[in-house]
Amino acid sequence: MSDNLIGKRDQVWALIDAKSFYCSCEQLFDPTIANKPVVVLSNNDGCCVALSEQAKALGITRGAPWFKVEREARSKGVVVRSSNYTLYADMSRRFIEELSNFSPCVEQYSIDEAFVRLDGFKLDQLEDYGRQIKQTIYKNIGLPVRVGIGATPTLAKLGNQAAKVYEQRVQGVVQIDSDHKREWLLARTDVQNIWGIGAKTATRLRTVGIDNALQLSQKSAPEMPRIWNVVLARTVMELQGIACMRSR
Repeated sequence: MSDNLIGKRDQVWALIDAKSFYCSCEQLFDPTIANKPVVVLSNNDGCCVALSEQAKALGITRGAPWFKVEREARSKGVVVRSSNYTLYADMSRRFIEELSNFSPCVEQYSIDEAFVRLDGFKLDQLEDYGRQIKQTIYKNIGLPVRVGIGATPTLAKLGNQAAKVYEQRVQGVVQIDSDHKREWLLARTDVQNIWGIGAKTATRLRTVGIDNALQLSQKSAPEMPRIWNVVLARTVMELQGIACMRSR
């Protein structure tokens, strides 16, 4: 394959997601809790459904029963909020509206993330455009976001995950625009962290020596339906840089 991965493809995908979405919404509408550890609870205030980065740093985990962590969390200054789904839905709508100003093709994937087609851009413009998206959304609606860019939805998703892991280094934007970058990232991505691969499939893949995304990408896609299934064959192609799946 050419080292210029995106430049040889017809499609370019970006996945943009809002950082700690529920918590960011709460902090946006209550500036007094900005930069503080925030936990958002489920409907019945039973479990922690969202955590700010500061709350994660304290060791609180998503899904933890609130009654088990409440005393320690409050002693460390954690701010707790009940879920406000009306607020989150409104912010999600505004988020998607902002994205529509950057591309005519926006496909919402969840309340806080969407795939955006960026076809037609020159290779050296894409990362700057991703930063422009990031900066504009923060300026206009106050949401911090991260951006992953790749030749396929699966690679864009992995780029977005990398933007979270290496956020300080990459300033929240990762563009997978070469085979060197693709292979470097895939080698560091556990097979279970590939979009669409669940725990059972990951366990089966490990039994045949496939532990990471790079190893899976090196398999023959035409053989996968016979050994596994058509969906996994498409995933292999996507990891190779050949778009064959819609974002939803």
